[in-house]
Order: sequence, then C-alpha cells, then structure tokens
Amino acid sequence: MPTEALVHQSNNSHLYSGVYYPNYYKSSDGGHVLENVLVYERYYNCILPWALIHHKDGNRHNNDISNLEIMSWGADTILHRTKTYEEL
Repeated sequence: MPTEALVHQSNNSHLYSGVYYPNYYKSSDGGHVLENVLVYERYYNCILPWALIHHKDGNRHNNDISNLEIMSWGADTILHRTKTYEEL
C-alpha cells in the first residue's frame, strides 16, 4: 500500500474500506480506491481492470489476502443471488 495513502474505514458493514490514492488507475473521481482491490493487486503484482475482488466471508472490511478472490462481475452477481454467506 502506498505510504501516502490515507485509509478511510467505516463501521457500516454495507460500505467498503477505501484508500485515498488519487494517481491509481482505478481511483474514483474523488481519488479513492477500494482497499480490497489494492491489497489483491499489490499482493499478486497484477493489474485487473476487468475483474472484481470478492470477499469470501462477506465482510467488506476483512481485506486479508486469504479472504479475497478474483471473480468476474457476472459470477459475483450469480453468487450473491443464489447463496447466502452461511452457505459459502
């Protein structure tokens, strides 16, 4: 994670943890990047503009690399429509 990044976290489980990193290729207009994306891409030294980084346990604040997996947007949508996290 970049040293100049500021981590913004929320206690609201419906929000993702974000990192202020305005020069990253996936940063929003406000300069924020999803922390799970940064963790995954930095750990595997890759750039994944087409992919979604999924939280296996459903906890959007658990950005441990063992809890993250790459998925297509379609696979993630199907997963969330057909299963609950207790079933995963």
